[in-house]
Amino acid sequence: MTRMSFPDTHQFGFELELEISSILTLSAGELCVLVVNALFAMDEQGLLFPGVTTPDADNRLKSAKMGAIGYARTGIAAPVGERYRRLILRKGRVPKSSRQLGERLEEAVSTMMTNLLHQRMLLAKLMGLADKCAEPSAITDADRTKAEALLAAAAAVAEVVDTSVQPTL
Repeated sequence: MTRMSFPDTHQFGFELELEISSILTLSAGELCVLVVNALFAMDEQGLLFPGVTTPDADNRLKSAKMGAIGYARTGIAAPVGERYRRLILRKGRVPKSSRQLGERLEEAVSTMMTNLLHQRMLLAKLMGLADKCAEPSAITDADRTKAEALLAAAAAVAEVVDTSVQPTL
């Protein structure tokens, strides 16, 4: 038998399905963190249980846990060449200049998606080491070396975004 984290509480399990705009480009983990943090923020503001004043905000929502159980992506599912083949068959001939520009744009989208995955991995590793720093005795010299490399990579990405990406947006 295990002892409950919060005695005198109930534990409920719910299934929640969220659909978000692909423009947000959030990973499942990032979305989980945002939703759970939003639940606690709503509770603190009195919005999670509207009209409930007893007990106070410190004694209502005790814990929340969320994990991804599914994932679906729409849009850029077909390979670039296949998409243009279907476009040509459906609408007639696409001018070569438009086709070449479209192919370059699709390749850029693919490259950016790959880069986003790498940046998310960088974020996950940074967060993991930051969490590990909460227990200083758990940090090894190898962790410190790895952290410096990750910090340098993060700084390089931030510099590129500041100098190249932000001005074009």
